[in-house]
Amino acid sequence: MKKDISDDEVLKCITDVFEKQKTGVLATSGDDGPYQSLVAFTVLPGLREIVFATDKNTTKFRNIKKSREVSLLIDNRTEKLYDFRNIIVVTAVGDASEVEDIFEEGPGKEYMDCHPMLGEKFLTETSALINIKVKKYIVVSTFNEVREFYP
Repeated sequence: MKKDISDDEVLKCITDVFEKQKTGVLATSGDDGPYQSLVAFTVLPGLREIVFATDKNTTKFRNIKKSREVSLLIDNRTEKLYDFRNIIVVTAVGDASEVEDIFEEGPGKEYMDCHPMLGEKFLTETSALINIKVKKYIVVSTFNEVREFYP
């Protein structure tokens, strides 16, 4: 069920979730069907792009090379069951591609600044920076309130 809520309110839900959460579940599709992976991500200014790093020897990387269409699910849940009605789920839907950039500048630097603990793990020859060009965000709250936002 869609409700008429302003873009500003939807945008606030999205930014609130992104401020609290730096990992999400990436959905790709490959020869064996749907595939999901946990990724550490960074949202670039303007919310039009999301970047994450991965090794080139992974199923998610191979899937993205075959089909660029992906989604990334991020939520603000806690481990408390009573909090269930307050969960906000944000799904970013878009096209993913490898960034032919180095990690020391541009989106790669923003990613490394956001995830310093991952550090040198992604400064290898087999590392890839993936950029998702977001087409839309789907925001679900209180079980059935579904809203869309187009950055």
